[in-house]
Amino acid sequence: MLEKRSPVLPSIVFNFLIALSACQHACAQAKPQITRSAVEQAADAFGTRIGDESIGLYSEGQVRGISLQEAGNYRIEDAYFVRGARLLINSVVAGSAVRIGPNALGALNLGLSTIQTRVRNAPLSAQASQLQERNLLYNAALVLPLATKLTSFATLTRGLEEPGFAPANAANRFAALAPVLSKQTELGLKWQATQTLSAIVTGFDLSKPDAGIDANNQYGYIGNVRHRGVEASLAGALNPNWTLVAGAMHMTPKLSGENVARGLIADQPVGRSAELGLLSLSYTSKPAGWSADASLNYFGRRPANAANTQYTGGNSTLALGLRYPFKMGRLPAQWRIRSFNAGNHQAWVATPNSLQIFSAPRRLDVQLILGE
Repeated sequence: MLEKRSPVLPSIVFNFLIALSACQHACAQAKPQITRSAVEQAADAFGTRIGDESIGLYSEGQVRGISLQEAGNYRIEDAYFVRGARLLINSVVAGSAVRIGPNALGALNLGLSTIQTRVRNAPLSAQASQLQERNLLYNAALVLPLATKLTSFATLTRGLEEPGFAPANAANRFAALAPVLSKQTELGLKWQATQTLSAIVTGFDLSKPDAGIDANNQYGYIGNVRHRGVEASLAGALNPNWTLVAGAMHMTPKLSGENVARGLIADQPVGRSAELGLLSLSYTSKPAGWSADASLNYFGRRPANAANTQYTGGNSTLALGLRYPFKMGRLPAQWRIRSFNAGNHQAWVATPNSLQIFSAPRRLDVQLILGE
């Protein structure tokens, strides 16, 4: 059994932030405010980042078990994107959100594009390889109102992921692989319970090729991986003081292909959790203005090897926060104090590359924010 002992004292990080006036206009137009927590501003439980704060089941790095930074079948701020994802994410300064459900583009949204990729690798110890391809990408979204407070939506997308290279231990080492085409469909409902509280339930089906080394030690796409599941979100203000963000996701990740059929590997991909959960509450004292928030995140067990004979267990982490606004002369300011993994609950976590990492210990973060 592997064991790692954490330090008794939490690590403390102190940050000094200044909201520059040059950014205030852009931030105001984008609506996110760094002087309010992500819990208070999240429209749903799927993923919201405000400055350096984030909350949600997903993030820019992972949505429904797939890397959002590489895949092209998700949208940020109501805009679908493909291989330029990293540029788009880096350009979002004030905040970003993973959008699931009805968007702001209207009842019908259609997109069609072609993209040409060229990959060349010329290592010193192997023959140079080059690959060039052109692919057709599309997305379609339909939103239909069913009742005054109930809306249905459906989407169909085809995206492109960045190609990779064969590893050094493969017979075709450093060979360039073709870009991966991924497909996704989703169907869901949104219920606007009150003016400030909404619920979303979505079913999704996502598939793409999966890379690996075959029986001849050749690296390539040996099969397909498919993620089918359901997710739910309930988010918004319960009353003038309390804000709730709650969500859950359950999916069935399945591998298929020759290696699975021959029993060489199991049908569950390594390092992917089938369950995620989130419960966050924020309380704001009025008219004093101070606020406190708490977030509990959960992820289920993950296969730790290709044979699915070993798993790392599920884990829950608790984050606590406090925000205190005040005046520094004529300049508005506030203290922001956050405790990550407040319960100091640590565990081993399996990753998709078959490695295991130890979760971070308790950490205290203190920020002094000047400006609005």
